[in-house]
Amino acid sequence: MLKLCEYAARGMIPDLEDVEDESMGLLKGSYDALASKLRYLMPRSSAQWKPEFERALESSHSMRVETIEVSRKQAIGGVQGKCMACGRNESNCRYAIDLAGSMDPREWLRGPDRVSGLYASFKREYDHVYGSDFVSNCVREGKLPAVDKGCFVVGETCLRKAKLRYSLQTLLLETCYSCDRDLEELEEQGLDFEGGVLYTITEERCEDFVKRQDALELAVADDKRYAADVPVDNDFWDIIDKCRNDISGGSETVFNDIIRWRANKTLSDLRNGGSKGDEYSDDDCDVVGSDDADKSDSGDEEVASKRKEYRKRACVTDDENSDDEDGSIFQGSGYATRISKAKRVRSDAPGGTSSSAGGGNSREAASVNDDGSAIPTAGSRRSAPLSISGIVGMQRAAGILPSRNEVVVQLMELQVRLAKARNHKDAAVCTSAILTLQELVQRVEELRHTVGI
Repeated sequence: MLKLCEYAARGMIPDLEDVEDESMGLLKGSYDALASKLRYLMPRSSAQWKPEFERALESSHSMRVETIEVSRKQAIGGVQGKCMACGRNESNCRYAIDLAGSMDPREWLRGPDRVSGLYASFKREYDHVYGSDFVSNCVREGKLPAVDKGCFVVGETCLRKAKLRYSLQTLLLETCYSCDRDLEELEEQGLDFEGGVLYTITEERCEDFVKRQDALELAVADDKRYAADVPVDNDFWDIIDKCRNDISGGSETVFNDIIRWRANKTLSDLRNGGSKGDEYSDDDCDVVGSDDADKSDSGDEEVASKRKEYRKRACVTDDENSDDEDGSIFQGSGYATRISKAKRVRSDAPGGTSSSAGGGNSREAASVNDDGSAIPTAGSRRSAPLSISGIVGMQRAAGILPSRNEVVVQLMELQVRLAKARNHKDAAVCTSAILTLQELVQRVEELRHTVGI
């Protein structure tokens, strides 16, 4: 899978018909297994949301989560005590989810030969936000950019489910993006890439990929497990926030109004049969009398300069422990899916601080350089407790553990040796172990066909 993601980051399409390259068969098999798993997990990670919110979430390639104060919650949410995701009464609606971009997660699961083209489409839309005239065009038109889907106030339960659903649907995209950033770093160092050589696949990355899948599977299966924080590109959201701020004329009231209007417009379009949440009419979110285009020129130069910087999508952690509505606690770890070339600020380093998305918006919480430009913040890393299946999977992938069938064969050989040595007592133990393993392997195969994994 990592080979496929590096291919996509380099704009290469795997030759699945190359019979001389044995790795292509493995690539196809790995992709099919992962695609089957994601198709099974994604619908099971969703909550009882309104259909239009689920479509808005699943069609977004970028997501940001912030903890907000009660006053701002009421300003954005509109209806007090109502979750914008499920529509039910909610006493803990203190989280705001910003959504942006367009994607179709199902397309990413329709064949390994499609991944490269889909990632290229994502990059075109993503890089467009970093264009030098992106903010000025939005201000000139007096409306939010089409890529911005607005802000949604949700409760703790819907937040957890939304993070799981988003993490599953963007698993391949985020891996491709991570490879892309690493390749960009190597290119900056003057490395010339060769077609048949892979540059981003390491043992650490393989283990991380397995751990992420394992953590997501367990979190979907057990509602009490911690849902990892989503990766956030702070520079990307700084640009979106600048558009919102310039169009609102610096008014916090107007700012909250336009992101609420956009969120409601997104839901309305999808409720009425729209296929994408980023298609809006020309008069959507117009701000009458907004003539801040000249005022934003200096800001546009700052935004344009960010296009030359190394961007990252790092995890932003809201709380050390997130309390569920019934009083139980989700525990676990967030993981950063991006290896950034921007200097990371470690929370355990002297004088270092970890990124936090607490109260208010990121424009107020972000650190700044002396020249006023935003400093990309690093997501906190907390170690995740590995399950037995995760440890076994990593060791088997690394060649430390043999396959299940090989273990059964080795036990049979041991049984024969013990019987020849007339150690019938231990041979009987091997017989029991062999029968038990064979039963478990058969059960695993039955379950695999039952659930499509």
